[in-house]
Amino acid sequence: VRMALGARRGDVLAWVDADGLRLTAMSRVVGLAAAMLVAPALAAYLVGLPPLDVTAFTGASVLLAGVAALASYVPARRAAAVDPLVALRSD
Repeated sequence: VRMALGARRGDVLAWVDADGLRLTAMSRVVGLAAAMLVAPALAAYLVGLPPLDVTAFTGASVLLAGVAALASYVPARRAAAVDPLVALRSD
């Protein structure tokens, strides 16, 4: 619909991608806070790692952010590639 109203393909791509990345950022904050609260209770299961290992938390967070960015980009690219007339006719 946005493209039918004059939005460019790059604008739609940025809009859909930014929406997904915003959700990812909020999820990372909540997930890191929860992991830091639970980590001391799981210290017995962490072999060779301190419960609050900054490298492990950072690595996991960056890896999940990369996967989420890819998972957000693919649908954004598809949404930007849809012909506006086809999208309007389907509704």
